[in-house]
Amino acid sequence: MQIYCPGISSVLQLIQGGSLKAVAVTMPKRIPFLPDAPTAGEQDLGGPAEFGRFLAAESSKWGAVVKKAKIKVD
Repeated sequence: MQIYCPGISSVLQLIQGGSLKAVAVTMPKRIPFLPDAPTAGEQDLGGPAEFGRFLAAESSKWGAVVKKAKIKVD
């Protein structure tokens, strides 16, 4: 899994178009134009250990989906 923490303006169109998934925002509150993206705090991602566990779980979950669907990068 790759993580990228850009400014929202540079990736908003990709997220809204479905090309990129926002798993969390690093703002104290959810942002109005991405209401389904929870804050890092809502997901208990306050520290490195918690964030590492979250990344491992997401990688495992989505890795299985990618393999089953035989998704390949062009």
